[in-house]
Order: sequence, then C-alpha cells, then structure tokens
Amino acid sequence: MNHYFLLKNAVYEKALLVFFLFTCLSFAQQNNLFENQIPKITSYTRSDFEADGQFWTMTEDDEGVLYFGNNDGIIVYDGERWQKVTLPNHSTVRSLVKAKNNTIYVGGFNEIGILKKTSNGGYYYHSLSEELNLETENLENLWQVHEFKNAIIYRSFSELTVINANTASHVKANVNFLYSGIVNDHLYVQDQNTGIFEFDPKNNTLTKLFESPSVEGIVSFLPVENVDEFLIVTKPGIIYLANRKTGKLVFQKRLFKPEDQEQILVAAPFQDHYLVGTLTNKVLKLKANLEKDPSTTNFKRLTNSSVLNIYPQEEKDRFWVLMNNGIDLVEFDSPEIQLFDGSSIADIELYNDILYLATNTGVYYAPFNLGLPDVKELNFTKIPDLEGQAWSVQQERGSILIGHDKGLFRLKNFKPERVGTINGIWKVIAVKGSKKNI
Repeated sequence: MNHYFLLKNAVYEKALLVFFLFTCLSFAQQNNLFENQIPKITSYTRSDFEADGQFWTMTEDDEGVLYFGNNDGIIVYDGERWQKVTLPNHSTVRSLVKAKNNTIYVGGFNEIGILKKTSNGGYYYHSLSEELNLETENLENLWQVHEFKNAIIYRSFSELTVINANTASHVKANVNFLYSGIVNDHLYVQDQNTGIFEFDPKNNTLTKLFESPSVEGIVSFLPVENVDEFLIVTKPGIIYLANRKTGKLVFQKRLFKPEDQEQILVAAPFQDHYLVGTLTNKVLKLKANLEKDPSTTNFKRLTNSSVLNIYPQEEKDRFWVLMNNGIDLVEFDSPEIQLFDGSSIADIELYNDILYLATNTGVYYAPFNLGLPDVKELNFTKIPDLEGQAWSVQQERGSILIGHDKGLFRLKNFKPERVGTINGIWKVIAVKGSKKNI
C-alpha cells in the first residue's frame, strides 16, 4: 500500500511539473519572452485556390478580404472561400491597390479596372478603359499601382498613367520606368540610365533628385529614421542610402558575394526590421543596421525558394509571402515554441533545480527553479553522446538515470556513463526493499 501511494505521488508530481512547465511556455509565448519563437507558417497551394501558382501582388480591403494578382487574374480570398476573377483579355494581373474609398484597382496587360461585388457575394472585374478613354492606348504591362495624393497611378515601362477625378493623363518616360515606390509620403520613379525622379501630382511632372547611373535594378525604397532619407535596395543585393536634401546616394551594404549568384526580388519594412525576398534563398530578415537577423533561419520552412512579393500586415503581426508557386502566411501572433528544433518530449524530470528532458533526439537540461521560474532563461543544453531516442529520465537515490535506445546511462557532471550492456532500456523501476545502488 505504501509503495502504491509513493508511485501515485510521483506520478502526480511529474504531471504537476509538466502542467506547470507548459503553462510557463504558454505565458512566454503570449508575452514574446522566447527569443527562439518559431512563426506559424500556413501554406496555400493550387489545390486551395485552384489557379496558377505564380503570384505577383496583393492587397486587402477594409473588411479584411484579400486580393491576389497572379497569372490567371485576380484571386479573392475571404478567409473561407477562394474565387478566381479573370480580365477580359485573360491577362496576368501584376498590380493591385485599395483606394481610400475601399475600391480595389487592378492592372493587367493593356487593362485598367476595378473589382465589384455582386448581390450574392461574388466578385467581377469592371474595365475602366472606355470610361477613361484608354481603348486606343497601348498601356503594356502595368507593373505597379499606387494611391498617392488622391490619385491612382499605374506604372508601365513607357509611362505613368495618372487617374484623377475620372480622367486619365500620361507622363512619358525618357527611356523606361523600371520601378516606382512611395516612402515618407513621396513618390519616386526610376527612369533607366536617367535617374531617380520625384512625382508632383499637382502638375503631373517629374523632378530629378538623384543621378543613378550605377544603381542597377531597384526593387524597393525603404524608410529609415530620418524622414529626408531612405534606403534603395537593388536586385544584385547592393543597398544605398539616399538623401533627398543633398541628392546624394551613399553605398551602405552588399548582401551577396558575386559568386553567390543570388538576387533580391522584393524588400519590405516589417516592425523594426526589413524583410527581403530572394530568388533562391526564400526570405531574409535584416535589422535596422542591415545586419542579418539570426531568426532568418525561421523562414527556411517556406514552401518555395523564389519570393516574388511580400505583403506585411503589421497590425496582425504577420505577413504574406507570394512565391513562384504558392502563397505562405507567416504569423507571429500565434507562434510555435521549439525548445530544440524538431524534438518531441518523452519524459521530464526536475532535480536539484535542473530540468531534464528525454526526447527523440537526445537528452537536454536547463536550470529551472520551480519557485522562481524565469522562462526567459530556459536555455537548454544537449548532453553529449546521447543522440537518438531517449525514453526516460529519472532520479534514483541521488543519481539521474537515462533510459535510451542505446541502453541505460547515469549522468555524472552532465556526462553519460554506461550502466550494464543491455540496449533498449525504457525505464528503471526501484524494487521495494532493495538498498543496492545501481
């Protein structure tokens, strides 16, 4: 009877410890106390949205409905259902933006229009070509669209198409408009081999701010603390600091070596970092000083290597990754906690303020005071030479014993000593009345 109660109490204490530990983990997760939080990544594939897998752009309306531009047209997602909307000429949609009045503007090949909603909750495309007298215009591919100072501005290689008060006007490029972007309430446009210009919406004119003969392939303008400055990110991975007051571009950093044969396809601000989408290396996370953040490794689980666009939702603590084949949602508001990558816990033991875990990848330990737990300091160390499946960890007569696929081990100064020659030990059970040490 006494043995039964001892066993019952031991099981109760271990269950209480497990409950307490994971309560601490839950608290840490909710309060962002773990540095090794792993974001939750949800992947959407062709079987979900039933359309081509290459995605170029994205926006969101005031109700939270999401709109994606891909090779088949517009893909609408309301959180439950996907709907595909095609353009009259079945062209790829490369540009989408939500205006202040909640209208979704669409840009395709030789197509400018808006999305409208039917009475039964569906969506359809409404072309603005006739209303804006654009039917005879060769608009080409409309690569980007912005809402800026109450105007909707589309960029193609040859021109900016500016829509204001139901009229369309055109600002021609000297050579080719290669990129446009808004930063700190200014709209900038790169004209190939000519420079970087600022757009004046009152006069529909461009003013050159920067000579940029050596700036190759701009993919993003990013904000910095000084509102008169911004970062210019280029496809080869070279980053410049631009100062609109002085008109100077100053080299800041080269992210890749020439032999890396890597390219940046997109960059976006996210909280106090920058997210960089690459051609072959998924997403990089940069600190404000442009050094790579160690948590970049968390994005290795993205389902495709080529990232075509990134859509941050900072208010929801997440961002969308538009890829060469599919869409991933990266969420930090419901992260996963991994004490050690890819391990599952088989047993747990607390002894002398040390927490031991037996897992399928080995045995780990960390200082842990049950009376004063500090989850921020719960940093686990792996015990050497015990790789593989550990089934149990327990304290018997002052010794920590490990039941392992390799056999039975006793820990001495956190190093394993083999006990006996039998392999495949699951657990040690003390024999009642025996005083013999192991």
